[in-house]
Amino acid sequence: MRLNKLGIILTSSALTVGLFSTTVSAAPNGTNQTSKPIVQVAASNVVYTKDDLIKKFRSYFPKQFDSLKSSDFQMSSGNYYTPEDETSRYSLSFTQTIEGKRVYGSVGFVGDNLDIEHFSYSPPIGSDALFPAKVSKDEARKLAVDFVKTLLKEDSYQLESDNNYYYPTRILTEPINYSFSFTKTKNDISISDNRVDINVLGNGQITSFYKYPSTQEKNTFDEVKNIKSEKDILNKLKENLEVELQYQVNIDYQSGERTVKLVYQPTGNFLGLSAATGKWLTPNGYTDQFPSKAKLKKIVEKPLPAKQKGITMEQAKKAAEKLLENKSDKLKLSIQSIDEIENYNGQTVYSIQYMYNHRNGGSGASIEINKATGEVIQYHNMLGYLMNELGEKQEVAKPISQKDALAKATSYIKEWFLLTYTTLVCLSMSLIMRKIWAHITSPSHELLMA
Repeated sequence: MRLNKLGIILTSSALTVGLFSTTVSAAPNGTNQTSKPIVQVAASNVVYTKDDLIKKFRSYFPKQFDSLKSSDFQMSSGNYYTPEDETSRYSLSFTQTIEGKRVYGSVGFVGDNLDIEHFSYSPPIGSDALFPAKVSKDEARKLAVDFVKTLLKEDSYQLESDNNYYYPTRILTEPINYSFSFTKTKNDISISDNRVDINVLGNGQITSFYKYPSTQEKNTFDEVKNIKSEKDILNKLKENLEVELQYQVNIDYQSGERTVKLVYQPTGNFLGLSAATGKWLTPNGYTDQFPSKAKLKKIVEKPLPAKQKGITMEQAKKAAEKLLENKSDKLKLSIQSIDEIENYNGQTVYSIQYMYNHRNGGSGASIEINKATGEVIQYHNMLGYLMNELGEKQEVAKPISQKDALAKATSYIKEWFLLTYTTLVCLSMSLIMRKIWAHITSPSHELLMA
């Protein structure tokens, strides 16, 4: 994440709680493994072995890893990012002991040509990587530029000038790392989803490379002609720019300390302006009218009382089982553990780890329930995804309108959350709406996330 510090808008954070889930899967493996694992590339007749990947890897890093033997490498099978993206990807990892220290790395390949997509390496750290580093930032920048040109074999990637990343304070005994980012261009204009990140160690070694997945070949690009001038667009922005007062929460990620500042925040529910027409770009497409931010609207006039005055661990378990209930005979719910912890906001909560066991292994996540009120703090419904993965036919309900989805979202908020904030910002509602809208044809339009 590129930032100096992270600001969280207090009024818009009442409902937008961070959501993370983990997936675990297991499948039986045969005991007899061949020395050259083979994987078939989807939609292609090309077959690759581990030796093919090693050869390709050495071509990207000539002489640097000559000491590695074939037995030092492990190859994983092909995989995909999404069902829609059928591009095959392969991983090759390696480990080696150098001067009594264990070093390791991995490289990812993509497509029939085995283009490198990511690379990471943890080498032994010598004095030349510590302060004062053997390589200066300017020298490291040149190494990164040369590496990108050699690796990608094209000149359309340009170095970003504002490498303004957030890093914690470093001490002198830690190795020096330089980070650089490159953006691909078309007609000398950057493409937002075509980026490359590189890290260079203080001794000049490339320690990581990541090329963001992209399906650019499926995109079309407007010609850079007969477009609005930058001056006209700036004037249009100035004419419509608005600000509002907000309490902004700033977090020091070293100490965990939070400070609240009262600031004027620019508003406007738009993503940009069309270079050709000057229309406003919004999540729903282009519009002639400036998409002003919706006004704050109260969901309830007075704070709702707590559903319960304190909740036991057993009650929390039952509430979780009710949320996670499913009728499929292909899934078996298992509550793995329940821990009483203090969350990021200083609340005492029950963190309930659960698992859906199925024929391919298991998939799980967690639920957080406020101990003092019974309020659901965090929840994610993965049943739809699992049913699709298991090939279970699901009943498709009649689609509902955005207005009906908003009414459902509001009713779920009243049911599952303690509304101690009498005024809730519309941004919070819009984030919930996007989740519901994304699954608008789910079987029963159940609550999807909290």
